[in-house]
Amino acid sequence: MDWDEVGHLVSADGELQEAVAISTSAQVQAAYEGLDWYDHAAITAVAAAAGQAVRAAAQTAVGLSSAYLTRVLREMITAGSPTSRTLRLSGPLRFGVASWASPYGRVADTVRFQISKGKSVDEAIRIGLERADAMVRTDLALARRLQARSTFEATPRIYGYRRVVHPELSRTGTCALCIAAADRRYNIQDLMPLHQRCKCTVLPITSGNDPGGAFDQDEKFADAYRMALSNRAKDLKDVRVRYEWNDELGPTLADAEHRSTHPGRNLVAREQRGQGPVTRPDTRAESQAFFNAALANL
Repeated sequence: MDWDEVGHLVSADGELQEAVAISTSAQVQAAYEGLDWYDHAAITAVAAAAGQAVRAAAQTAVGLSSAYLTRVLREMITAGSPTSRTLRLSGPLRFGVASWASPYGRVADTVRFQISKGKSVDEAIRIGLERADAMVRTDLALARRLQARSTFEATPRIYGYRRVVHPELSRTGTCALCIAAADRRYNIQDLMPLHQRCKCTVLPITSGNDPGGAFDQDEKFADAYRMALSNRAKDLKDVRVRYEWNDELGPTLADAEHRSTHPGRNLVAREQRGQGPVTRPDTRAESQAFFNAALANL
């Protein structure tokens, strides 16, 4: 396996996915410009436009993930030239959500709520648009996660994966939760736990190769990881990671104080990390149900 090539692929995938997220978020936020935040019909129309833009971007994210995983697998598994089948998205990937547009009506709810709390209109809009950005990135992360899961289950030689952090894509470095969660292996049946504005990607594990486990030792990635660890030294000290089940998003990451880092609903704590390595809750049945429901909409 060409480690340098895999490293380049990881970096390229992260940068391309981030470019899609930035462009889509800007497009969605622009749709709210000049909106009457109390006009239900106007809000519905803007949410529909936002949902359409996000659906198209999610398909782009799926295509990029498929191409990335195909290239990575060809480096890791030389015999048979494995390929990743690109999923075709139709229905929304959020569990229990009626349409791609549905979540984007919440932006107006946020703005009105902030105004009711005494915030200025400008400040309320800023907070609402921040929520829109977070939702866009969540939908794109769900698309990437679904594509990765589909690829892993369709490739017999893959028996697990790791999440790979991208400190180069964050102004303040990778968050402590991602670094802690990247310290373990996941089974292919497990949906990768997400959190707000997560930029993590994945690398598969085969019987002969575990590239994700070596990147923190590899010279090419050592500086980036050291930077992330240095930037988050206080956060990482005695960090506790919780895996929680979100009825809309599936598995998510939260800290030990039960604060989910992802906006959502009906969070149920599953397991808390002890002093040892990060542990995984047994949410396989729920993950499978979430995955099957999402696939049924494709």
